[in-house]
Amino acid sequence: MSNIGRIFTGGVEIVQNTIQKNNIQSIISRDEFSSKNLFRFLKKKLHSTGEICEFLTKLSDEEKYIGELPDKWRQKFSGADLGDITKQIQHLFSAFAREAHCEYKVKSDKLLKKAEKLSKSLEKILGEKCIIQYLSKGHLGKVFRIRCAGEDLALKIFHSNPPTDLLSFHGQTKEIANAVALNYCLKPNQCARFYCGKVTFNYAPDAFMLSQFVQNRNKKSGINEKIGQWVYKKFHFGDISKKGNVINGKITDFGAVSYTFNNPIHQKIAKELYPLILNGDNEAIIKLKKKYSNDENFKKFIEGILRIPQKILKNPILFANKVSNGFFQKAEITAFKVLGLDFSVIENHKFSDISNEIIQKMRNLGLSIMH
Repeated sequence: MSNIGRIFTGGVEIVQNTIQKNNIQSIISRDEFSSKNLFRFLKKKLHSTGEICEFLTKLSDEEKYIGELPDKWRQKFSGADLGDITKQIQHLFSAFAREAHCEYKVKSDKLLKKAEKLSKSLEKILGEKCIIQYLSKGHLGKVFRIRCAGEDLALKIFHSNPPTDLLSFHGQTKEIANAVALNYCLKPNQCARFYCGKVTFNYAPDAFMLSQFVQNRNKKSGINEKIGQWVYKKFHFGDISKKGNVINGKITDFGAVSYTFNNPIHQKIAKELYPLILNGDNEAIIKLKKKYSNDENFKKFIEGILRIPQKILKNPILFANKVSNGFFQKAEITAFKVLGLDFSVIENHKFSDISNEIIQKMRNLGLSIMH
């Protein structure tokens, strides 16, 4: 796979760090504003922080709790009691989040007594020993591991002083919402399971998220982590390279997730086109061009993905250096030609100061190079 995707990203409309203000009533149609419909609203798609906050302003404090208990915990209780037990345990997590709400710099040992109190409260309800340990902290929150009644879980609470410039894509509002959406969009081997949480905003101290704890067993990732222009991805994981955000092949941190394309039509085109470029299927690319011959969205999309290579082609020496470093594959070059990219500047240039080895590499890409 070529590294060319690292320089083409700007051509495919990566979602920017903005909050969009929308009419929430039109988004949820005739649905009521309730905890049940908050969950339904969040699972439909990735929403902006602004959309989520607007929905939350319509809810009571109690209606901001969403989700259910882990399976083995639920099995302990009858249907008649399960609802009350769920609320009781969710309130315990929320109370712990409030009591442990502090700044990033506060040392973890100051939170251990509070974690011990939570542990004893869970033991009384679940009737089994509960072990809670502090795991780690990031810019937005802290994570604790809970092992109790056959379940191995991760409990995330949030700092009182998160960096404000990160809140559009991270934090108590966006991360919990992303967790719900991704649990409905991704396969079980791609994403840690979300169980329950309290979705809040404006630095509320009682937000929490309970999810599956994923043990690192060095298994092959369920998430496609390849970097490349022609690897189609519906989602852009901005923090995927950070240590601990993908464990045992699963996304475990739900911050910095967005749709790769602002325009859903561009997303559809990319899903069709990228595999064809990757596989060098030029006949299929020609058919796809005919299919979208009168489509302005297709024209703009192609202009976007060709913009950077067009700039490179204006400088033959730069192009030769890119070829030397392996940035281009033959399938990409031939696809570019089919899509209308003009290589005449490169093919008519006299590369007098370029080594025979690089000249041959360019010819191997299907170019008629003068020397």
